[in-house]
Amino acid sequence: MSFPEKAKENYLKGFACAESILHAIKEEGIIGEFPEEVLKCTTGFGTGMGGSGNVCGAITGSVIAIGLKYGRVDIADDNTGVFEKVNDFLTKFNERYKKQDCSGLTCTWREKGTFKTPERRKFCSAIVGFAASELEKIL
Repeated sequence: MSFPEKAKENYLKGFACAESILHAIKEEGIIGEFPEEVLKCTTGFGTGMGGSGNVCGAITGSVIAIGLKYGRVDIADDNTGVFEKVNDFLTKFNERYKKQDCSGLTCTWREKGTFKTPERRKFCSAIVGFAASELEKIL
């Protein structure tokens, strides 16, 4: 199974967007080993950060992944390359979806009061798959 397929599968099993991306990265060995705490930290990003509808978890999970692979631990290190990679990812996401916020991406279901439906989860699983596909090119 490919990394994007695994991310989608994780989402459809019940993980949130950011969780799905990071679990797939760990399961597929995309970045290498990292502590379980990294997986735990993604939980709060669900449904646009704690359910608030802000930035989509597929984006936040992808930015976390880029940081895991290319981020710095010393302030003397340059962060320009990481910023470029994040912006490349965001450009692709924006070209496809025109929005970055969970509320905007899922407004059809939110307005109808049908957010917790299989149809909306299927829609979001496609977003997770797309994000993972673009992220894979960067990682």
